[in-house]
Amino acid sequence: MSKGRNPTSIPLFDLGLSHEAIFSELISAVEKVARDTDFINGKAVTDFESAFGRYHSSAHAIAMSSGTDALLVALMALGVGPGDEVITTPFTFVSTAEVILRVGAIPVFVDIEPETFCIDANEIAPKISSNTKAIIPVHLFGRACSMDLVMDLANEAGISVIEDCAQAMGTRFHGQPIGTFGDFGAFSFFPTKNLGGWGDGGMLLCSSDDLALDAKAIRDHGARTRGRYEILGGNFRLDSIQAAVLHKKLNYTNDWKRQRQLAARRYNELFENAGLCGHESSPLVLPAEDGQGEHSFGLYVVRARDRDALADHLSAASIACGKYYDLPLHLQGCFSHLGHGQGDFPVAEAASSQVLALACYAGINESAQMMVVEEVARFYSS
Repeated sequence: MSKGRNPTSIPLFDLGLSHEAIFSELISAVEKVARDTDFINGKAVTDFESAFGRYHSSAHAIAMSSGTDALLVALMALGVGPGDEVITTPFTFVSTAEVILRVGAIPVFVDIEPETFCIDANEIAPKISSNTKAIIPVHLFGRACSMDLVMDLANEAGISVIEDCAQAMGTRFHGQPIGTFGDFGAFSFFPTKNLGGWGDGGMLLCSSDDLALDAKAIRDHGARTRGRYEILGGNFRLDSIQAAVLHKKLNYTNDWKRQRQLAARRYNELFENAGLCGHESSPLVLPAEDGQGEHSFGLYVVRARDRDALADHLSAASIACGKYYDLPLHLQGCFSHLGHGQGDFPVAEAASSQVLALACYAGINESAQMMVVEEVARFYSS
C-alpha cells in the first residue's frame, strides 16, 4: 500500500456502475411506458408484481409507492389502530416505527443482538401483552433476523408479523426468501437498496388472499371496485415508469448480490491481513454471519473504536462512509412521549456509537477497497 494519501474519491454507493451496462435497456423500458401512456397501475406494474412474486415464490406481490407506505398499508390491512401495540427494534430507520404511530398504535421497543444488530428474538416474549397486535422484525443491513424464533413467538401468541425487508431484498433465512415468513413482507426500492428504482417505490409480499385484497384496496383509496370506497385507504400506488425500471433491474439482482458478497469477503480478508480485527483489543468488529441465513450486504457495517473520529478521517481522505444509525429511535424526539431514556436499550445505544458503513456496492474493485482499508489502518496506527 502506498504511504501517501490517495486523492481518489470513493463513494458509499455508486449506482452508475450497475446502471452503465444495462442503461439502454432501462431507457427502452421507460420509453415504452411513455409511448403507451400507461402511467398509473399499468401493465408495467402488474408485470413487475408477477416477476417479483415469482422471485420470492410468493402468492401475492403488491407494488407500493415506497417502503414506508408498504409498512403503513400492512398495518392498515391488519387492522392495527389506537390502543394496539406493535413490537419492533429501536435500531432501524425511522419509518419502521413512525408508521406505527401514524395508525395510532404504540411502538414497543426490544433491544438488539450485539452480533447481528437485528431484534433480539429472545427479548420479545416479555414485551407481549394483551394489546400486542403485531411484531415488525427488521432484516438489517442485508442480514436476516432469526425468523424461526420470531414466528414461533407470534404463532403462540396469535399475533401478526410484518417483515421489514427494506435493506435485505434477496436475503434468505434457512433457504427461504425473507419477506415470506410473516403475514406481510415490506420492501423498499429507494435507489440505493439492493433493488433500487429511479425514484421511490416499494412492495408488499403476502400469502393470504384476503389480506392481499385489502392491501390492494388500501393502496388505491380503499376501492375494491372502481368508484366504491369500502375501507379507508390512500394513494400508495407505484408509478409505471418505476415498475418498468425495477422489472429490468430485477433480472440482475442476484449477480449484483454476489458482487457485494464478494466485496464483503474481500474486506474481511483485507482487514484480517491488516491486523485490525479478530482479537478483543482489535479496533474493528466485522459483520457477523452465523450460517442460518444468507447475508446480502445491503450495507457493509463494522463496529469501530473511536467511530466518529474514524469517520472524520475517512471523509478527509475523500472516502465516504455512513453512520447507520447514530441515534436509536427510543432517543429520537418524535418518540419522546413514549418515556424512554438513555440506558433503556443498552445494546442498541452501544451500536449507535460504534457502527460505520463502508463502501460495498456492486462493481467496487479491489484497489478501492484497499484504499479504504489503508486509511482505516492509517487512522488506528496514528
